[in-house]
Amino acid sequence: MQCTECSMIVKPIVCLDIDGTLGAYHSHFVLFAREYFDRTLPLYWNGEGDWEDYLGLTHREYRDCKLAWRQGGMKRTMPVFPGAMELSWTCRTLMAEVWI
Repeated sequence: MQCTECSMIVKPIVCLDIDGTLGAYHSHFVLFAREYFDRTLPLYWNGEGDWEDYLGLTHREYRDCKLAWRQGGMKRTMPVFPGAMELSWTCRTLMAEVWI
């Protein structure tokens, strides 16, 4: 692509988020949090309101659990949503720069 202002060759940039966009963060985190707190937490969230409130966690509980989730390497085992790989490959084949 050529910039209309300076005529430089540029690539479009596509930004893709991992947690909840490319990967099934919410359900994966809840399964971890159930064991972390040793209590039942709702698995499915409709996206309304604060997620930690929906789970019945204080802000501190949520942050501590999320830190343990990250430090435990759980993001590496998060399931990928169907079509996520195809989306990123399509962006690349269209000569876009993909930022994760």
